[in-house]
Amino acid sequence: MTEDTGALSAGHLNHYLPETDTFQPHQGIELICDLLSLSDYLTLWDRLRPRLPASATYTLPMVPIDSEVHIDEGPPVQTRRFDAGQVVA
Repeated sequence: MTEDTGALSAGHLNHYLPETDTFQPHQGIELICDLLSLSDYLTLWDRLRPRLPASATYTLPMVPIDSEVHIDEGPPVQTRRFDAGQVVA
């Protein structure tokens, strides 16, 4: 591990959740130090000027989380065709 990367283990992540088994023992999240561009920093500085403390930005990869919620399939999606150049009143 270098100073620019870090990892949060499953034990650390589950500690802050009401359920203690959201993340499996082999899962974790890797933190990657990812600097914003100068224009992004200046935009943040303009919007948060009186309250923007010294900070660093990090990127997190997407984390798949298993869910027990069942999603029912809905009806087919309807399509509509708009012909270019025609005005519909």
